[in-house]
Amino acid sequence: MTRSIALRTYWGDWMKLSMSETQLFKLRAHLQAGSTKTIALGGHVFRPQGDVLFFANSGTPSKYYFEMSPQEVIAVIDEALS
Repeated sequence: MTRSIALRTYWGDWMKLSMSETQLFKLRAHLQAGSTKTIALGGHVFRPQGDVLFFANSGTPSKYYFEMSPQEVIAVIDEALS
């Protein structure tokens, strides 16, 4: 089943992402583990670093990021999965 989450970008807009429940669980686990490695999910690649989550369509995310802490992103994922 596909779920949608909305995350706040650093430029102030909300970005809506649609992912399967499995992909959301993987992103949640990745963030919860405190990993700084890149993970590809749902047509995007993500890389947590410090208090933000970088994202891109491909490659290594380093320019665009969500202005939300990993814990805030986990909360949004939990809400989408409930």
